[in-house]
Amino acid sequence: MQERLARRRFFGAAATLVLAGSASARSWLSRPVRAKQLPPGSALTLDATPTEAPSPPPLPTPFPSTPVPSTTTPTIATYGIGIALPDTVAALLGLDTGALSQQLVAAFGAVSGAKFVLGIANEVVTLTVGAPPAGWQSVVLGRVPLVPVVSPRLTVPLVPADQLGALLDGKVPTWGTLGASTNPPVELLTLRALAGQGDVRLTAPPQRTFATLDDLTGALLGREGGLAFLPLPALAPRLKPLPIGDMDAASGHGPLDTYPLALTVAIAIAPTAPTGTLDAVKAIAAAYQAAVPPSYNVLFLGDIIQGRTVHTRMVAQHDFQLPFRKVAPF
Repeated sequence: MQERLARRRFFGAAATLVLAGSASARSWLSRPVRAKQLPPGSALTLDATPTEAPSPPPLPTPFPSTPVPSTTTPTIATYGIGIALPDTVAALLGLDTGALSQQLVAAFGAVSGAKFVLGIANEVVTLTVGAPPAGWQSVVLGRVPLVPVVSPRLTVPLVPADQLGALLDGKVPTWGTLGASTNPPVELLTLRALAGQGDVRLTAPPQRTFATLDDLTGALLGREGGLAFLPLPALAPRLKPLPIGDMDAASGHGPLDTYPLALTVAIAIAPTAPTGTLDAVKAIAAAYQAAVPPSYNVLFLGDIIQGRTVHTRMVAQHDFQLPFRKVAPF
């Protein structure tokens, strides 16, 4: 059966080739032919057959990404803290510059974006006495009175406030003009470290300028008319402090807010200091002023009769407070 079908196909193809060579065969082959509609399944199959290269599928729309926070370390600038106050002057003023410096460093830790270091360049904060540099701000820590001191042998009760200027100008030649019972010449003596501090007139010739407090005290005791101005914490017990008018800085009496001679201890701030430095300095000043201990005055009443031997020793040592040194600090 299969052999018969194969033969028929062979002869059919041969007959077609023979007929294609004739005109009648060619006209038969070129006749119009009606196309038979294919079933729906076959049409879908033909439609799905690609006739050209397929277009690439569209890329998916990317989802918005969350920005990753920067891990860059913020820049911290370094600034210097200076102490424009010699140790000799700080001791006379009763200041512990070491402790105060540590307080400054600790307080400036609250200033953001800045680091403060002692004793390096680029100073923007300086502890000083007197006026700050030009253009700098200043926050006062405190005022230290300069007290006039004389020898205990000079019987003068006080320095008249209205005569202080003339005294510093050298226009008062003798103590009798100021109410002393004796009339020795006025001789101004100074400490080298304090010369010109508080008032430019507080200077003396080299022979009356001394390096140490002990040397100055000895010179005052050897001069009946000697006069010096010392910071309140540096008062020597062998010297006699004098009030200026009704303002007695040594005993804390009188309107000391208007005391005419004082050293101003302050913190100076440069205009290039970072934001927040001024607030930190104000906080330091408030804490420093709150920590100042109060002063008390004690009044003793009674009769004190000195024996002749005691008086002889006081005269020999030029120290009329000698008997009180064995009782309590004066």
